[in-house]
Amino acid sequence: MKLENRTMQILKNFALINPSMLFREGTVQSTIAAQKTILARTTIRETLPREFAVFDLSRFLGVLSLFTEPELEFDDARVIVKQGRQKVEYTYADPDLIVAPPSKTPKVDNPEVCFNLSSEALQSTIRALGALQSTHIIVEGDGENILLGVGKPSDPTSDTFKIEVGLSNHSFKFAFKAENIKILPGDYEVQISSKNIAHFKCSDVEYWIMADANHSTFSE
Repeated sequence: MKLENRTMQILKNFALINPSMLFREGTVQSTIAAQKTILARTTIRETLPREFAVFDLSRFLGVLSLFTEPELEFDDARVIVKQGRQKVEYTYADPDLIVAPPSKTPKVDNPEVCFNLSSEALQSTIRALGALQSTHIIVEGDGENILLGVGKPSDPTSDTFKIEVGLSNHSFKFAFKAENIKILPGDYEVQISSKNIAHFKCSDVEYWIMADANHSTFSE
């Protein structure tokens, strides 16, 4: 079997969340950060024939990049990557060494905050995060508008960036640590619960991200 470019792109993103990965049999693949602060899930177009673990996902993807059109075959102990007269035999890792996500994804029941996040707004916010050297991405409501921005919640004098992304009659502030915002570019439907969990969903990948409870508040 061969992996499509989009699948490779998603797996590279997953490697930023957790350097290891347990691949499941089938099409649904997921990963979770070691600190359990971000979980990601996707449905790929390929159907994997078996479950297997990779300890260093970036290294595995690097092996695939050695070939222009790698063909993958899976046996009981390794995946064989080949093209023409070349091949690499890549041994599976012990699944017990992998921090793997649970079989069920978190539920964001009755989210108090919902808005559509455009790819343009997301990328502007991420650029501002780097330019201002902020520690958090912040979603806040002033009773009328939903604002997406960046800042340092522990420093009230820090520089900030904000962009309007929706409407809400609630007052709230949900702060997400910068290191947990590892999502692919795209247009997302966003739902945030007062229980400090956010769900970002686009066409083929979704993320559940925990807010920093020390800097997050919600009031009716």
